[in-house]
Amino acid sequence: MLENNPNQKDSAHYLNLLEQELKNIEEALINDQQIEMPDTGDDSAENQETRDQQEEIVKNYLERKREIERAIKWTKENGSICAVCRQPIEESRRDADPASITCKAHRDEDDTIEI
Repeated sequence: MLENNPNQKDSAHYLNLLEQELKNIEEALINDQQIEMPDTGDDSAENQETRDQQEEIVKNYLERKREIERAIKWTKENGSICAVCRQPIEESRRDADPASITCKAHRDEDDTIEI
């Protein structure tokens, strides 16, 4: 657990960043769901393009939300330790992306790890 981890302060900092980003994404998703395209009966290419863009934004938010939730769970259970080699995750890596659960050496494996 986090309280037994020697990187507790470090982990708490990144947990705070992750939880804030998660809150921001959830608020953005709520706001995005409230945006409605006027139904003019005209499904013009411009309206379709706008809908496609909005769907892509929502898709990206949901993907990032999943990454953050996974990182929160990992960090609470393991601190800032790489999910592959169990060595500390470099501070520069976590600063660049607090949702990272692998060190630089294993960054290509980050997306494939199931928690």
